[in-house]
Amino acid sequence: MSPEPVIIGGGGLSGLAAALTLAHAGREVVVYERGVACGSQRHGDAEGLETWIFAQRPMAYLQAHNLPTSFDSRPVATFQYIDEVGQVHSTTAQQPFFHLVRRGAESGCIDREFQVAAEAVGVTFRFQTVRRPHQVHIFAGGPRRACAYVQGMTFRTSAPDGVTLLLGRSYAPQGYAYCITWNGRGTVAAAYTKQPSGTDRVFLRAVDHFRDVLGFHMEDTVSFGFFGAYAPVPTLTDSGALLVGEAAGFQDALFGFGMNFALRSGVLAARAIIDGKDYRRLCRAQLMGPLASCWVNRRLFENLREPVRSRLAARIVGQGRAWEVLHRVSQPTVSKRLMAWWSGRRRTK
Repeated sequence: MSPEPVIIGGGGLSGLAAALTLAHAGREVVVYERGVACGSQRHGDAEGLETWIFAQRPMAYLQAHNLPTSFDSRPVATFQYIDEVGQVHSTTAQQPFFHLVRRGAESGCIDREFQVAAEAVGVTFRFQTVRRPHQVHIFAGGPRRACAYVQGMTFRTSAPDGVTLLLGRSYAPQGYAYCITWNGRGTVAAAYTKQPSGTDRVFLRAVDHFRDVLGFHMEDTVSFGFFGAYAPVPTLTDSGALLVGEAAGFQDALFGFGMNFALRSGVLAARAIIDGKDYRRLCRAQLMGPLASCWVNRRLFENLREPVRSRLAARIVGQGRAWEVLHRVSQPTVSKRLMAWWSGRRRTK
């Protein structure tokens, strides 16, 4: 008798990575997704697959686990940082900081290409349908509590390709804003750990600052917004389901990079089912150390006051060692694991 179908709740990257891994192992998979297609809640906005958190680079990881790489992508080894007075600092690394991808249901977007690949190996999708943890084997339904908020817009532009970061309480209190222009399309967004009063006004101030300093125009703007979740210690199960991605709290707490954690947690949940292994143990060995480092880095970032935070960022960027610093502070240590564990205990009390 063949095993029962594996039911996955959620068609984001973590759910799709799990579905593909299971299907490649010969398992029957059904994915329930609330949208009309995978990625349908996004608008082609650009995000980055960062390279400094995990030892294995993202594209190599995808290839090693037989996951798609056919989506539009671009490695970025140079980015700019704008301080509050409008001075631009640029840095270049010997390896990419991240690989840009687009999120959405359009052809070329990572969500779309993962869905196409999953359909090609027999994964069944049930769109516009929601399943809760007690109804599935793997739950990939996205964040279950809001820890971070992102407000942004996509647009058409003739600006040259580039990635620019903006810090400062005037533009993104306790967070950051970014502008990405790529192949005639742009994304500008601000991320906050708490929604500031007058959020729209703060966000538009950041947009105006980007436009004034970088000198680009915007056409056909489309606004978007979403929230994210991160935790010092992830919640790995609920009602018998394995939780993956942001449903578990897997997210880079420092800068909000979540795709690598999503992909890896989805693969680990699938391997736990295929091989009969302990999902907690797999996550402890591969994900919890980097997750703890990201959490501690977020706490340190928040405790730095302005203008110290902006001056430190300008110094690191100006010295051309941004990738090395990010890589070094992202490495797990015993002390960071203990700090994250203690924070997790306090949050559950």
